[in-house]
Amino acid sequence: MIHCWTTRDTKGHTSSSISSPRARTLFLKKVTERFISRSPSSSERSTKDRKMPASLKGLQQMAIYLGVVCGGGCALMYHYMQKTFAKSGYYQAALEHLANQPSALEVLGAPPLKVHNISLTDRYNHVDKQTAQIRIPVSGTKSAGYLYTTSIKDFSQSRWCLHEVILQLRDGQCIPVYHSSTSSNDMEQR
Repeated sequence: MIHCWTTRDTKGHTSSSISSPRARTLFLKKVTERFISRSPSSSERSTKDRKMPASLKGLQQMAIYLGVVCGGGCALMYHYMQKTFAKSGYYQAALEHLANQPSALEVLGAPPLKVHNISLTDRYNHVDKQTAQIRIPVSGTKSAGYLYTTSIKDFSQSRWCLHEVILQLRDGQCIPVYHSSTSSNDMEQR
């Protein structure tokens, strides 16, 4: 015979007690079976019902946010570097000489003359304190090519002096656009 009784403590809380160890085991077994039968088994739970812990979800959101910020920052930096090249004296002077060369414009099919962004990873493009050597992609309605420019810094006047400009078309044809009458050694001696 199993005896179960309820008692109250001084604060009014109730507690139950089972007299025999066998009865306690049976009681715990029944309670466990009821609890298991009410909750779905782990195989019945779908993967979308499972929630990611808050820390992993926060890390995932942070990774996405940082990816967007870094990508936007790189695109913005690329844009500003292109603008810096486009505003430079050696770049502007080369395009002015091309615009004043009717034979080169005719071969390209300009106007309109389209000037494209230079490739920042192109090894030909090199600018240091004394020289600037860049390759500017240009196109017209008939053809396209590269405008190869070389400029030398005139330190006495603090400006870039164009040394040579050559238009090379995609078919390999080269059209000289400008060549300085001053040698590069004369410019460096100033």
